[in-house]
Amino acid sequence: RLSHNTITIYVDYNNKMKTQQHFVAAAASAVIASAPLAHAFTSSNGGCSSCSVTVSRHSPLHMAPSYDSIDAQALLELENRISSVIQSDPSSPLALSLGRHAPSTLSMEEAAAQNGMPWDTTIGRTDEANPLLYMPFWEWQLEFMQDSLSNLHPIDCSTLSDTDVTFKENKEKRARIVNQCYASDEYRKIRMTYYDAGDSVQVFNSVWYPDPKYNLPVLGIDILSFNRKKYLAIVDFQ
Repeated sequence: RLSHNTITIYVDYNNKMKTQQHFVAAAASAVIASAPLAHAFTSSNGGCSSCSVTVSRHSPLHMAPSYDSIDAQALLELENRISSVIQSDPSSPLALSLGRHAPSTLSMEEAAAQNGMPWDTTIGRTDEANPLLYMPFWEWQLEFMQDSLSNLHPIDCSTLSDTDVTFKENKEKRARIVNQCYASDEYRKIRMTYYDAGDSVQVFNSVWYPDPKYNLPVLGIDILSFNRKKYLAIVDFQ
């Protein structure tokens, strides 16, 4: 049913759906199957950004709030159906809805060189021959990503409110921070951050967000130096 920029899909909840979990999988299938319809509908409305797809059935659906109420088989079927749509059409709005960002218009070389990266001099005060202590880690990780990941490409680094956080500099405090974001078939987002304030502070941070099709936790990496006297290294993978 089409009305007020909304596509409502009615799923017949019959005796073959023995559990409410089966309805979840069936609803996902209905949404996936309706993707061409949704695209045609939104296109005919001039590319409506507020159009949505909803799934209903004739009687109320009451799902327990706990994650365990969805059995493993239902989850597997749901993930497989979503994955099949993404593989057949990576540009599908459904694919981007799973925590993914649209690819950047920049090439890998252009993205890696943004804001003068990799830096070879510090903005801060230093008495060291190698003031950018963790820049070799940045360069090694970028090379590792290019050699090891499939379909690696840059994505925009922005907040939920679309604020660009690619680069910020404070000349008075002699400090600067740069972010670069990438994605691949294996990871929906990899953010790399470098903070440079001379000998006072050097930080390399990276967060890896796996694609939902993998049952993996988020990987967080932090290495920090304070006044070249205190050092901290953290790896969080849980």
